[in-house]
Amino acid sequence: MPRHMKAWLISLTAYLLTTLPTLAEGHSWKLIANADTLIVAQPDKIDLWDTRTGYRKTEITRREKPDREGRNVYEEVALSGDGLMLATFFPDELTVYLRSLVSGQVLRELALPTTDFEHLVFGQGSQTLLAVSSRKQRIVAWDTKTGGVKFDRQFDRPPIRAALSSDGQYLAVNLATQLHSENGLRKVDRDEVRVFKASDGEFLYGYEPVHLGGLLPAAGSTFTMYSYDDNRLWTLNPAQESAKAIQMEGRLWYYPASPEISPDGRYLLLQARDEKVYRYSLVQEKAGAPIEFKVPSQLGRIKQLAWSRDSEYYALADGSGVVEIWSVKTDRRVQLQGAPLGQLDRIGFTGDTCRVVTSGYDDGAVRLWDCATGREIVRLYDFDENGWLALTPQGYFASSGITAESKLNVRVGGHAYPIGSFRERYYRPDIVASALGGTSIGGQALAQTRPAPVVNILTVPDKVASDRLSLPVEVADQGGGVGDIRVFRNGTAIFSSASGAASQGRQSLDIKLAPGKNVLSVVAFNADNSLSSAPAEFTVDATITSSRRPTLRALVVGVNEFRNPDFNLKYSVADASAIAQTLRQRGASLYDRVDVELLVTPAQTSRQALIEALTRYQHADAGDVFLLYVASHGVVVGDDLADRQYYLVPSNVDKATTEAIARDAISQKELKRLLASIPAGRKVLLLDTCFAGALGEALVAGIETPTSSGGREDAREAGAMNVLANAVGSTVLSATTPQQVALEGYQSHGVFTYVLLDALSGKADTSKRGVVNTLDAARYVGSEVPKLAERVFRQSQSPGMYTAGQPFAIVGSQ
Repeated sequence: MPRHMKAWLISLTAYLLTTLPTLAEGHSWKLIANADTLIVAQPDKIDLWDTRTGYRKTEITRREKPDREGRNVYEEVALSGDGLMLATFFPDELTVYLRSLVSGQVLRELALPTTDFEHLVFGQGSQTLLAVSSRKQRIVAWDTKTGGVKFDRQFDRPPIRAALSSDGQYLAVNLATQLHSENGLRKVDRDEVRVFKASDGEFLYGYEPVHLGGLLPAAGSTFTMYSYDDNRLWTLNPAQESAKAIQMEGRLWYYPASPEISPDGRYLLLQARDEKVYRYSLVQEKAGAPIEFKVPSQLGRIKQLAWSRDSEYYALADGSGVVEIWSVKTDRRVQLQGAPLGQLDRIGFTGDTCRVVTSGYDDGAVRLWDCATGREIVRLYDFDENGWLALTPQGYFASSGITAESKLNVRVGGHAYPIGSFRERYYRPDIVASALGGTSIGGQALAQTRPAPVVNILTVPDKVASDRLSLPVEVADQGGGVGDIRVFRNGTAIFSSASGAASQGRQSLDIKLAPGKNVLSVVAFNADNSLSSAPAEFTVDATITSSRRPTLRALVVGVNEFRNPDFNLKYSVADASAIAQTLRQRGASLYDRVDVELLVTPAQTSRQALIEALTRYQHADAGDVFLLYVASHGVVVGDDLADRQYYLVPSNVDKATTEAIARDAISQKELKRLLASIPAGRKVLLLDTCFAGALGEALVAGIETPTSSGGREDAREAGAMNVLANAVGSTVLSATTPQQVALEGYQSHGVFTYVLLDALSGKADTSKRGVVNTLDAARYVGSEVPKLAERVFRQSQSPGMYTAGQPFAIVGSQ
């Protein structure tokens, strides 16, 4: 049963104008033991979000099939209290599937003795799993580590509730003593609670309270029970075979928020019939201490209650979406700031720092809020098969790719833009991760962005008998000025103007065409290049033929010597020379000509020399393959978090200050413009520098989920590499992720280049096609670099891999 999509407006003082999935009713959150994963369980699937980065780690689809009446139903699901395991089954089947929520793999299959079990119950951890059947009056318990049956117990009455104590020693079962049908619903007149040993199911004793409303594990071996009929709480202590009652003076009420016990079992939070919220101390700190505390909430009827993982805070939400956060120690209240009004599906807490989680409202997003200030940190959007997106209130975002970015539109200056149009400045996974890590995010907000121009392609013939085209365009300023103009041919950038060089009005762009169909796309940016226009597109057929094979044009750079000798490297020149030799040898079978330019001296590798070298490749033909290899230093610097970007360090750099790097190195913005201006139809960038991952995302604007992985430390570099590869329409392989150094000294090479040489020499051609293409190389490098770094250096090195467009052959493998 797919979730329906809705169109809503959300505010960044910009607005959402697109279809979004609303989260299904009744979903819940749980956190895994290391507290960096948020688990959102929905009727049709389970999503795992990384609370360090905002990335959706994975999604697990729930099985679906017709029930006995022919209605489609999803399998029953139980999540373990520590968030490590997932158990699923259908009531008419005889198998329970136990899965790891860390790997997503099925750990084991557990055999049920019969059908018609209704639900599964985990203990507080994940060591014991119960299957409960009121119809068959039976409970089965398994040890999840071994898969062995701990006990299989038949009852003389239907079990309607079951709970394992927090310490795992006892099982309490709520049995119906009288069960009858009223208006088609089962109704329990009286209850009995029986206590058993959790290890083997041995019966210990029973207790008969008035009709129970709930049975919950409390602190240690104890349980808490409550009754709606006579408004009492009981603390059940199996070790003492006792039940202590607390009279609540007619206050207890079950609707609409169910009582919630704190994770440490010390407190019970509930709403009374007078719509007030009460907190009960189930464990008294000292004799005479008050048991009941009336929470002075300013909310009306409470719809949702939730406890933080450390039991230090609790959250209350009313029907309009207003949320209060309360401290147990100080009884201080914080209200969420700027929360939209609307129905909440659920509230909860993350497991590491104190952050409130909400889902619902009108846009279906899962939001994380800071407990101390009540401010929003990030919102998470799940677009099902279309991917995911994480967004800060300032507008910085991370995503799975262009498909997800097309689902979220924001309004600037009266115009609606897909959020992907803002990626040049606002695609910043590092800022999303920093926000989740507690960093205050400043800088210009997306809502302050000035509008992009409007671009139109003027009259162009459908066919031309030439490999060149004077492309007439008109650029109309919409109030935000005009910055770069970029032209893509069949998805690859082939032309980029310098920011400020373009002006509004009509102009002609000199474009190189490839034989056959050329899909041209033109975008223009506002003056500060923070927002791109909607693309103007046109298809022209170049009725020319070419009998020759393409040319491989490779610029290979290795920098050992720097102006400051403290920066010198040992193996960059050797790395570059080996790459150049391999390209010449392995490229001969694929290309009409292999043109390799090797730059290794200080004079050849200065900032000015490298810019001039890259500029020369603007004369490449449309059918050529361009390859850039660089072995040097790379850094990520900026005056503040929002301004940080990757810099390629040339030989002339002599200081490591931010000012010196910005002046003497080559920024990702400059590299992006230089590479986007090379008209070759296929491009691949191989960067053996520290922090090169930052560049790759800057080059790959619009690709799907980055192949690189990791946590918060990866994010800035990965973000820059993604934007870069996207902007140029190319494949980027980089040596490291952001906080890593590129390891040197293995067989006189850097680790990345050593593995890359193996890949290009044919080892990456695992399918034996006779060529090594971009995807082959990415997979081989991604697999082998971490293994070699760990085996030889006992350190972590994870390459960044960003592929845009279809794979293409780089070299022959024979």
